[in-house]
Amino acid sequence: MTIKAVSRLTEDQIECLRELWNAEYPTSLVHEHRAGLTAYLAGLSNVEHWLMIDATEAIQGWACSFDRDGGRWFAMLLHRAVQGKGYGRKLLDQVRHNEIRLEGWVIDHPKELKQNGEPYASPLKFYLKCGFEVDGSTRLEQEQISAVRIFWNRPARQTSHTGQHP
Repeated sequence: MTIKAVSRLTEDQIECLRELWNAEYPTSLVHEHRAGLTAYLAGLSNVEHWLMIDATEAIQGWACSFDRDGGRWFAMLLHRAVQGKGYGRKLLDQVRHNEIRLEGWVIDHPKELKQNGEPYASPLKFYLKCGFEVDGSTRLEQEQISAVRIFWNRPARQTSHTGQHP
């Protein structure tokens, strides 16, 4: 697997991403047509994309970071075949590389179903394992989604007992 940073997605990449999105996210978040996902992506400000590509050039994962409400936000998804194998952390590390703080929404309950009828597995434990924290004061409650807000702050550099950076 390789991770490619891209500033602009092609129409083919958007269609592949739409198929991945619809397969992995809950049915309430499905984009029936490419135009829906294209509109969502066009609404993101100062966006950066990362694509996880396999040996056949198929997109197995996607992440982006963008500006929203005075902060830096992110979104990420992986094909179920590559989940639990360390690829999510690698993709997330690419997103965090030049960031000081990231925020996102995460579904934190087992009530949602994917298009194939399987339950949507919340990625909250993954993000907590990767150093994110839950903002217990903010929840997103909409018809399409019920989610908790998470955030990550770059850890401060450790200083040695002499006061010098290692």
